[in-house]
Amino acid sequence: MMFRLLMPIAWVITASIASAANCPFCTAVSQTLRQEMAQTDVVVLASFLSTESDSVAKFEVKRILKGGELTEVGSTFSANFFGKAQADQAFIVMGVGPNQILWSAPLKVNDKVQAYVDEVLKLPTDNSKARLKFFISQLSNSDPIISRDVFDEFASASYAEMIELKDQYDRDQLLKWIQDVTIAPDRRKLYMVMLGICGKAEDADILEQLMKSDDIGRQAGLDALIACYLTLKGEKGLPLIEEKYLAKENIPYLEIYSAITAIRFHGSDAGVIDRKRLAKSFHIILDRPKFADLVIPDLARWEDWTQVDKIVELFMNAEKNETQFVKEQVIKYLRVCPLPEAAKHLAVLKEMDPATYRRAVQFFPLPSDGTQLPARNDFSDISSNSSNNWAGGTTLAAAVPTTLPVNEQTVGVVDPVNLVSLASVVGTFAATLWIGMWLTITGAGRQPVWLLALVRR
Repeated sequence: MMFRLLMPIAWVITASIASAANCPFCTAVSQTLRQEMAQTDVVVLASFLSTESDSVAKFEVKRILKGGELTEVGSTFSANFFGKAQADQAFIVMGVGPNQILWSAPLKVNDKVQAYVDEVLKLPTDNSKARLKFFISQLSNSDPIISRDVFDEFASASYAEMIELKDQYDRDQLLKWIQDVTIAPDRRKLYMVMLGICGKAEDADILEQLMKSDDIGRQAGLDALIACYLTLKGEKGLPLIEEKYLAKENIPYLEIYSAITAIRFHGSDAGVIDRKRLAKSFHIILDRPKFADLVIPDLARWEDWTQVDKIVELFMNAEKNETQFVKEQVIKYLRVCPLPEAAKHLAVLKEMDPATYRRAVQFFPLPSDGTQLPARNDFSDISSNSSNNWAGGTTLAAAVPTTLPVNEQTVGVVDPVNLVSLASVVGTFAATLWIGMWLTITGAGRQPVWLLALVRR
């Protein structure tokens, strides 16, 4: 029973982990078929025989795709199964052994999916470019299982890997998909990332029309849309973004956050626009206290120390502006800033608000030996999630590329924020457990098999 309960929970956890996708604006739904099959000992094409109980059914092995030494054609086995199936309905089933095979929840497949899986199993394991070439050829596949799997493959790929495929993308097709409002926003985001890699400068005009449209559907995937526009337009595209999203009053939070995410991408991965120019765009946000906490970590990560006085002013006026959440970001910024005035400001702010200082130090301790923190090479956790890691704003990345002072120590005190964090963890686990139970009852989703290896004995 414990195994049957853990399987759907594992699927939820895997989906959550996959959300930290490498594609800068894409969120993977789950592990890909390729990833799941690589983690198992045996993969078979089986046919449905009969239902043994409400949650278990019997299957017969028709073809062995992997692990021929562990099973044989014609053998039967039982596996978790919810729902109904016709006799001889085909399923892909994976399992781990070797002594006693533990089978995953079967995946119902048609002839098209079977052929797809056969090709996936032939793909090289040590050549990501060759693998992704195959998945590009499947972008237009209408089968829902294949379509989702192909999307997850690209959502799991790094931006650098996607750039290597520049000559493989169909620019004209991408432009059609991007302008098609019937296509899901997550898919359009992927196509925008691809267009940013293979597109031409004149394509930016089409993207500008989408941004200026009054139709919300045409603006779906706004963060990727802005990022693609800036990739094709370059620095010349920033004034429009600044005017339309950064400096504009009464703008919806989602729009300004999308613009910030797009600019953040260019400061980290794209390499098209100079960081100093991008930082000037974020200086505009510092004049908007309610959003300033979103960009202070980026300015620190980009080593922009030109705004120390303005950032300190945000701390001083936090109560008046009702932006208490910005204070911790200010403390973090000052702690990594190498300028002498930063240390002076830090001492004043520590005296003024010791509780905020303690929280900032607790959640962002600095090395006591003065070593340099590793450079952060991506921010997929920020671009792919609308929620913030800190109250009111994103965390200052633990990878600010600068040598840190040695006189800052973690303050070992119990803080109420710790209790909130603990409650958040417990709440997340409870929600995961509930969703897992729901999936068990309904049979929704496709559970992965990676947890099988942990319980094989």
